[in-house]
Amino acid sequence: MDYSGELMQRLLYNQMSQSDLAKMLNVSKSAVSQWVKGTSEPSTKNWEIIVEKLPIADKELKNISVKKASEILGKSEQFVRIGLQRGFLDFGKAVKNGSKYNYHISPYKLMEYVGA
Repeated sequence: MDYSGELMQRLLYNQMSQSDLAKMLNVSKSAVSQWVKGTSEPSTKNWEIIVEKLPIADKELKNISVKKASEILGKSEQFVRIGLQRGFLDFGKAVKNGSKYNYHISPYKLMEYVGA
């Protein structure tokens, strides 16, 4: 299983830092960093705690909504939409479908953008 991607999404969704998670699990910050990078994996016990304490809706596992991204960034939803449409926010894409836009925001790239 790819713990790395899902762990990053759970951290973002629950607005929790890697340091916070390390404290919660009583593990080192470097251990959490390695899990996020994918160079090691949490124990089964730690993963069960993460899943329980950092819930996430299944639909959020592959895409973050504009609303959630705006909350994480502390900006308006309009700022995020325009930034994606004009290409100056590089953590997602705005795809025009007729007169409307569809947005895809990568949890991985958003995490990198905010420096988490």
